[in-house]
Amino acid sequence: MTEQVRLPRKLSEEPEAPKPVRPSHQKVIEQVERWANSSGLQPPRTELRRRSEPHTFEQRLKAEQLRLEHELSGLPDGQQRASVMARIDQLQTAAAMHDFLMLREAAAAR
Repeated sequence: MTEQVRLPRKLSEEPEAPKPVRPSHQKVIEQVERWANSSGLQPPRTELRRRSEPHTFEQRLKAEQLRLEHELSGLPDGQQRASVMARIDQLQTAAAMHDFLMLREAAAAR
C-alpha cells in the first residue's frame, strides 16, 4: 500500500519560474513585491507600547515647579522672569488648594 502513496516533490526538483518575457515585467514584479511587503499591508503589531507609571497631581505640580525654577535661574530680570515667577506662584497655590481639598474629602469620608 505504501508503494501507491506519492510523496511531494522536493523544492530542488521544482521547475524554476519562467523568465519574464520583457524587462518591464521584472520591474512590475519588483514593484508588487515591494508593495506587498510595505508596512501598511503588514499585520498589526501585537506588542503594546509600554506605558509609564501614572503620576499623581502633586508629583506633576512639583515636577513643573522644579522645571520652572530651573528655567528661572537662567533668566535675566525682566518681563519673562516675572511671568515665570507668577507661574511658580500659581503652582504653589494649586498645590495648597489641592491639599486643602484632599483634607476636606478625607474628613467627609469618615
